[in-house]
Amino acid sequence: MAVPGELTMKSLLLCLIALLSGCDNASAPVTRTVKVWLGDATDDMQSALGDDLTRDCDDTMCWYNFTKPSQSGNTLNLILGGDRPFTIDGVFSFTAPVYKENHNRFDEINLYPLGLPEDSLLAESRTWFYQLVGRLQAAGWQRFIMQDEPRLPGSEVANAARIEQVMTTSSLTTPFNDPSWPVNNAQWRALPFLADWYFYRGNEYLTLRVQRQNSDTTPEERGTYLYTLVFRSEQQTYQDYFPYEDRHRWKTLLPALLKTMAKARAEQEEKLRAAGIKIDENYHDPAIAALKVP
Repeated sequence: MAVPGELTMKSLLLCLIALLSGCDNASAPVTRTVKVWLGDATDDMQSALGDDLTRDCDDTMCWYNFTKPSQSGNTLNLILGGDRPFTIDGVFSFTAPVYKENHNRFDEINLYPLGLPEDSLLAESRTWFYQLVGRLQAAGWQRFIMQDEPRLPGSEVANAARIEQVMTTSSLTTPFNDPSWPVNNAQWRALPFLADWYFYRGNEYLTLRVQRQNSDTTPEERGTYLYTLVFRSEQQTYQDYFPYEDRHRWKTLLPALLKTMAKARAEQEEKLRAAGIKIDENYHDPAIAALKVP
């Protein structure tokens, strides 16, 4: 899903890279350990972080923000909940949009953890990334494919060019973003400057976003990476399928939309099969708890 705001992708990356490079005036860096998860009251996070968690509100929502320059050493170790709690350490930025209908509870949280230092070897950044993916998988997160996207397995990565020729519309899903099939170093270097991996766990959803800025001196070998983890509740995930004015009707509108999306997937997969591309028949869309009949 798109990064909010009017900044271009490149300018957003440069802005956040500046945060990675910056430092503040605090002489004694502080690392705080905080528990937070989807559905938690915003007051709990506000109590834990005090004035360091700012809030900016309009008529529809409030935007919560904790951001510190990474070199300041002022970071968060976040204990994230759910069925299998897990920890993301070294978070220098935490942001969360809270809509009025969320009743002051987090339905989406965005985390920016520290990665490797600037201009690290691309191969080392790849290793760091897949270590993060491994921790997420150990906590129960598995691949999510949008319901209108073809179910392309990582084993088809060698056929990426042919897949692109067959596809009539742009796709968020490619063999490259199958988390169970790590790309090699050459494929990692060939990824776009902005790449997303999608996960779900029960009725929770995650977008893991990787943004890269190549080194000025050795762009083929080194770069600076910004990692973003966007956790969303089921409600927030599927409300985002619709314009804001229809968000409150998402449960009513979603069944018809899912049928349309399933048809689009079937049509794309038929073309891909005809071109000799393998489809992951073992992948099944996650059940949507809000649509289950009691």
